[in-house]
Amino acid sequence: MAGKPKFTPEQMIRAIEETKGLITLTARKLGCTAETVRGYARRYASVRKALEEEREKTLDVAELALFSQVQAGE
Repeated sequence: MAGKPKFTPEQMIRAIEETKGLITLTARKLGCTAETVRGYARRYASVRKALEEEREKTLDVAELALFSQVQAGE
C-alpha cells in the first residue's frame, strides 16, 4: 500500500462485516484485490480484529451446520 490508502480502516471493516469475513468477497465488494484486504489486516489492528472475529463467526455457523447433519445421520 504505497502512498495514501484507498480505503479507510472503517470502510474495510464495514465490507468485512458485510461479507462475513470472506476475503475474496470483501475484495470484490470494494473493487480491490484479496491481497489489499490482507494488507489492511496486517497494517491496521482494528481491521485484523474485525477479520478474525467475522471469520470465527462464519466458522462457528459452518461447524454447527455440519454438526447438525452428523447428528441427523447424514
